[in-house]
Formats: sequence, structure tokens, C-alpha cells
Amino acid sequence: MKDIIKEKNQLRTEMQELRNRLTKEEILDRSSKIKSQLFSLLNKNSYKNYMSYVSVRSEVRTIEIIKELLRDEKKVSVPVCVIETTKLIASQILHMNELVPSHFGLLEPKNDLIRPIKAETLEVVLVPGLAFDRKGNRLGYGKGYYDGFLKRVSPNTLKIGLAYSFQVIKEVPVDFMDVPLDIIITENEIITC
Repeated sequence: MKDIIKEKNQLRTEMQELRNRLTKEEILDRSSKIKSQLFSLLNKNSYKNYMSYVSVRSEVRTIEIIKELLRDEKKVSVPVCVIETTKLIASQILHMNELVPSHFGLLEPKNDLIRPIKAETLEVVLVPGLAFDRKGNRLGYGKGYYDGFLKRVSPNTLKIGLAYSFQVIKEVPVDFMDVPLDIIITENEIITC
């Protein structure tokens, strides 16, 4: 177990460094391509209930994705970290201006605008990560928020990782706590796991 933890931490550092080398222009360009890939997939379906992470730093940008889902009158939730329990909850938003800086530098709904949504009602969850493999395994930031949350969604919920192509590696080290994703979308491809 200690070897997996060490391996995960080393990979986290490497992938964070690679991602942080991207210029703002590269992030925006690749994120735009990923958004197009995502909507080419989603537009073939009639999903109505989404949760998306709100991107920070060098993550694949999701702000425009969230705005488009809201414009399309989809029910959109964003994650809220409950620090005391290391749990993640989904909170519905109606407008982007409801979000304010919170824990870990993340944008979350203002406290008086938190509208909890049951995890099992979500049809699509967009998930961040540092590394992914073609089996759907994901390396997150190490706190376990998303893995705990993904265990509570319906088996029918589509779990989608958004990644730059270099974040898709041969194999992500996993343990019993890790929840695999169904699809990984990069600027170059849609990977069905």
C-alpha cells in the first residue's frame, strides 16, 4: 500500500509540473477542443442533470461548458467540499455569479445559495484529474473527495474525465478506494473505457 501511495504522489508531482508548463493560450485552445468533443458526445443524448467541476489553475477549463449547459436550460450542479468530513456534495447553480472563492482556491456557491442535489439523480458528472488511463482509472489530487462522491452516484451516471492528451498515460496506479470513469475526453479523442 505504501508503494502505491508513493507512486501516486510521484505521478501527481510529475503531472502537475507538466500541466503547469502549458501557456494560457495552450490551455484555452485545448480546452476549447475538449469542449467541442464533449458537446459532440452530449448532443447525441438527452441528459438534463449535470455536475461539473469548476476549473482552477491549469485544469481543463469548464467555465464555458457550465455556461453553455445553463444556456441550454440544463440542471447544473457544482461540487462543494465539506472540509470537516472530506465529503463532496453537489449544489445546483442557476448563474455563474453565484460562485465565490472557497477552500483550496476553488469556486463554490455562496453559503446562502447552496442547493444540495442528491448524487444518485445526476446523469453526467465531469471530473478533474492529474492523470488517466484507457481503463478509466484516474489520479486525483489525493484527498479522496471525488472517489467518495462517485461511489454515491447511480450506476447509470456517466462519469467523464476531462484531460489534456498528455495526461492519458499507460497505467494509473489504483487501490480499492479508486472509482473508474466511463469516458475520458481529450482535445484529440473521446476514450470509451
